[in-house]
Amino acid sequence: MNTPTLQPDQQQEPDQQQESAKSAAQDESDLIQTFWTRTYFIVGGTTLIGGVFFSGIWSVGLVFLSYILNKVDGGVQQRKLEAIQRIADQIEARFPDAKITLQIPIAEAPRPLEMFIELPEKRFFLISVRAPGMGKVFYNEQHEAICFQRKGRSGVTRYKKPDLIEQAKENEHWIRKNRRDLFGGSSRDARRTAVRVLVFAKPTQLKSIPEHLYDNVASLKVPYIRNSKGTIYILLEEQLCDFLANKPL
Repeated sequence: MNTPTLQPDQQQEPDQQQESAKSAAQDESDLIQTFWTRTYFIVGGTTLIGGVFFSGIWSVGLVFLSYILNKVDGGVQQRKLEAIQRIADQIEARFPDAKITLQIPIAEAPRPLEMFIELPEKRFFLISVRAPGMGKVFYNEQHEAICFQRKGRSGVTRYKKPDLIEQAKENEHWIRKNRRDLFGGSSRDARRTAVRVLVFAKPTQLKSIPEHLYDNVASLKVPYIRNSKGTIYILLEEQLCDFLANKPL
């Protein structure tokens, strides 16, 4: 079977033997400007990653990019990058037929959509990933805001620029209009339901959330936020694969 592949947008690999220190510094600057788009097509256990069969090449690039991002922001983007890689690997292992597209640039949005997933039977998921670190996430009903409280600190950070729920809604609207190919290309496919999911990577945990904000998905009990800005499921990394397996169309 001939399987199409999408090339990463601007993925770069360092060549330590041939590049000078000056060009290496320029490579760092270029990498910080953009992430990559990565699509997995798994056929009979074979994974094509950017048209390259050797996972070792991808791993070297990931380590190099993680090092750069850690220097820039003290580790926040590094944790996120590692979380995206880890979550994608978990989904691959659990769903061999999954099609996963990573880091989709959204026009006028402050950051790309981290993950778009298509599972068999045309089940679509738009997944945003956050990796704030040690602490607990919760939903403030009064302010209609998702908040994070870092472990060992009394203060609370409110996600408001952008608002995560509103941004997920706008991302879906943009993708339906500009990336219909992800849904299959036809007008009928473009109207299919897509589930918005916000995933918090390890070691972040959920703080107590009011009972009426939970939804039951098979044996899972997960927060499902519905407010004036939109709707979204809030999951921990370790819940995602079970959620994908059991969320009905």
